[in-house]
Amino acid sequence: MELKKSTDHSCWLREVGAEADCEPGTLELCIRGRDEWIPINRIELRDQRWLNCAPLNWYSFMNPESVMQRVLAISRSDGEVWVKMNEDSLIQVDGLLVNDFLRAENVRAAMKYQPRDDDVFIATYPKCGTTWTQYIVCNIFTGGNAPNNVTDFLLQAPYFDFMGADAPKKMPRPGALMTHLPFSMRRHSNKARYIYVARNPYDCAVSYYHYLLGHTPKTCSDVSFETFVKAFIAGRVPYGDYFDHLIPWYEHRQDPNVLFFTYEDLKKDTSSWVLKIADFLGKQEYGDALRADSKLFQRILDSCSLGNMREVFDCRCDGFVDALLELPEDKRLESMELYRNKGVTKQESHEGSGRVRKGKIGDWKNHFTTPELLDTMKCWIEEKTKGTDVMRLWEDLNLP
Repeated sequence: MELKKSTDHSCWLREVGAEADCEPGTLELCIRGRDEWIPINRIELRDQRWLNCAPLNWYSFMNPESVMQRVLAISRSDGEVWVKMNEDSLIQVDGLLVNDFLRAENVRAAMKYQPRDDDVFIATYPKCGTTWTQYIVCNIFTGGNAPNNVTDFLLQAPYFDFMGADAPKKMPRPGALMTHLPFSMRRHSNKARYIYVARNPYDCAVSYYHYLLGHTPKTCSDVSFETFVKAFIAGRVPYGDYFDHLIPWYEHRQDPNVLFFTYEDLKKDTSSWVLKIADFLGKQEYGDALRADSKLFQRILDSCSLGNMREVFDCRCDGFVDALLELPEDKRLESMELYRNKGVTKQESHEGSGRVRKGKIGDWKNHFTTPELLDTMKCWIEEKTKGTDVMRLWEDLNLP
């Protein structure tokens, strides 16, 4: 039984049959660039790095769970343990890699949800201006009285993939559901409204690195930015490949029920884009109201400042999970009970960033500091964007 091979893969696995010289059930590995299959118990330590950093969907063949258990048991027993940044913190839900603190049932609920006509979705790839956009929308909906703590914020603008089926049921309306699900992995509606925010891949990678670093246990030894970039361009991060997420939404950017903009545009002209968002949500009710009330408009802009948001979102994941579980019964989400049963592991992590970091354009220049790293990103971008003009979104930034 052999995995379907692809030129994109760095290694493949197969289970040896009874006709082979090895004992039936033995796993063999083939590493790109070599012609031979190697019994997995004879793999050298340097080759175990390839095995350990392979995307989980490479192992998706018959009885994948038991195979994965055997692979990991072999590759991590005896000798040095190869731990790649955050890859031990990933699970696969119907082909999608997500953080292991999410519950598969809740992710699937977001995938299968049939949008209501009055639903508003904020859809982004992680670390592309998600929280900022959510908070702007909350402020618009509440007349500048957005929640001042993470718990109330998550009720007003639920992270759907995390909170599950009860999120849209308990969400105060008007409200906005946030999702990182790729376009093809959720049900689309021509009547619901979608706000999509894109960020240039260089700054996105930097922000994502610092965010995941803060969620990576100190038992993970290799947490360099170079290591992360390799995982990022291979799609071995939560929610997979950046361009696989961006391009399908880019192709729908002209849809009348889609508001598509970039983080950079929002950063450079926040006031104009707040008005555009308000118009999209309801021109007469929200957009015109802000134009007619300069004090309200300024209050919203002040509320959405970086400094204010840092105070609101200064909370670790385990902290707001506990807070959501302790809500009174009328506000509590039954779908969150999955976290009570399984718990969120609390362990010492590397120092990283929270939901709100620097909020700068161009911080990538402080991280992509070697020609090799820049060439790696440039080659990946060129390959992934063949046949699309999506990078024109940032033609004024003079990206590499």
